[in-house]
Amino acid sequence: QCLALAEQALPLHLSPEIAIPSRQFAAKSTDRGKSPRIGLLGSNTATGLGYLNRDIAQHLPVAGWLVVEDPHHPRLNRLDAIPTKIAEVAQLRDAFSEFLRNLDWILFCETPWDPALPGLARQMGVRVACVPMWEWLAPELGWLAHVDLMLCPTRHCFRLLRAWRFRYGFPWDLQYVRWPIDIARFPFRQRRVCKQFLFVDGHGGMPARCLHSSQPIPGRKGLDILAIA
Repeated sequence: QCLALAEQALPLHLSPEIAIPSRQFAAKSTDRGKSPRIGLLGSNTATGLGYLNRDIAQHLPVAGWLVVEDPHHPRLNRLDAIPTKIAEVAQLRDAFSEFLRNLDWILFCETPWDPALPGLARQMGVRVACVPMWEWLAPELGWLAHVDLMLCPTRHCFRLLRAWRFRYGFPWDLQYVRWPIDIARFPFRQRRVCKQFLFVDGHGGMPARCLHSSQPIPGRKGLDILAIA
């Protein structure tokens, strides 16, 4: 209760870019005097998550990408400039162990696909970084305790996981990194009046659901706010 009260008392106007360090991940990443080798784990599909992985592979210095075959979505073409290995979920653990060799970090977005993988990475001395999607998380998920670094893409996600760290004792480092936009994809065009807008709700409008409830999470993507506006 004291920890919960202390969390509530933290001033919300503090810049969320301030990290909460616990394992000094930045210092450890450069132990060998060179940039850390980062491996990417995730799908390569025409979905929000798939395109997020593709952007990371294209714009960050990843050493390789272990592409997970999504049984619900077809795989997109591979990126020739990125060393890529493809694995089905059923064979993912064996492929993951091989993929981790010579890596310093493994990075994934939303889910590790197999809850045993973060713990396996830690056993092999590879640090684990996650870009979390707060609506798909719950404190009871066992793999959360094996994450070294949470890269929170929104202020709400940062504040929620900061509260979990105080309340449940998670050992991760916490950083707030805003969602990036590749502006090179959008040539500039000045507009003085805009009459049409595009809203992407994700999964064709499928609502997110809590792990322990069948009730959907309302306003997951903020469509209700946009409709009012």
